[in-house]
Amino acid sequence: MPSLLLLGGDARILGKELQVRKNKRNKTAVFSSSRSSRCGYSRPAVLSSVSSVHKNRRIRHRRYRAQVYSDSYDEEEEQEEEAEKAGMTDSSSVDKEALDGAYENVFAAQEALKRENRKGKSEFDTIGHSREDVQRMVETSMLAAVAGLSYMFASLFKLEGYLSYVLPLPVVLSSVRSGPLYSLHCVSVVFLLLFILMGPVRGVTYMLVYGFLSVALGITFRLNVPWVLSVPLSAVVRLLGQWLYIMVTSWVTRENLIELLVTNAQTLLDNMGAWMGSSGSASFSGVAITLFSMLAVNAVFYVFMMHVLYTILLSSMGYSVRPLPGVLKRFTQSQTSPL
Repeated sequence: MPSLLLLGGDARILGKELQVRKNKRNKTAVFSSSRSSRCGYSRPAVLSSVSSVHKNRRIRHRRYRAQVYSDSYDEEEEQEEEAEKAGMTDSSSVDKEALDGAYENVFAAQEALKRENRKGKSEFDTIGHSREDVQRMVETSMLAAVAGLSYMFASLFKLEGYLSYVLPLPVVLSSVRSGPLYSLHCVSVVFLLLFILMGPVRGVTYMLVYGFLSVALGITFRLNVPWVLSVPLSAVVRLLGQWLYIMVTSWVTRENLIELLVTNAQTLLDNMGAWMGSSGSASFSGVAITLFSMLAVNAVFYVFMMHVLYTILLSSMGYSVRPLPGVLKRFTQSQTSPL
């Protein structure tokens, strides 16, 4: 009898414990259901959304792989894609090895694109220019700013006669680094800069005196033209620029500067002839031809000295330019050799 009472007490205690555990499970279930109802989602809905996200991610990776490797979809892949969109395939039936291979292909494609971007060949550039083009444009703009500020500094402080051999250097450097077309871009930017900062007269003056000559020198140095051709061609460009500058200045001042120059030279020669005791005077055409010949000689000497200076500078910078002629090379080596 006491043993039966003990068994009945144990059963009651065991029943109470089971009831407490059951109540605890019911409370946790009610709490989870109330929390999901408050947040606006349920566990099956979350699982379905996660599976759809994974499906869309696999579809995007497949499209990205096709875009990188330029391969087309097969009909089976299209059907599988449509089935995944419609929810007809089950995520558990996807082969894990195939997914791993697809992810490896995607990562390999991303690494290939990164290597191409480092080389400056971006395939997905929205602007339409590669890194090399952007670098050339930036270098050209910086060299144009240096050329414009140098000319403005020389004009304001009356140092143009001392810096005349250095002013075309930025344009020549842009042509040697990036190509002849970028020398034209550089000169155009310098003209616009001087036109804005110093007015149209200074901009036109730079173009006629230094701009066209800088472009000619840049093209000859870029193409490694022999000095026998580059020096006369550059001298002709220099001479034409000087005459055009005189004509533009005559139009601005409303005076014929060429006639005034020839007349003053003729008067000077007449005075010198009278002082020396000679009778007669030089003709107007003879004086004009003499002045033109002197300007031509000056242009040839100026261009020749610029060829020598720029060849030494560019070769010391590491650019491949035509070397100095034999006589000048021996002369410079003898001057630079230690005693």
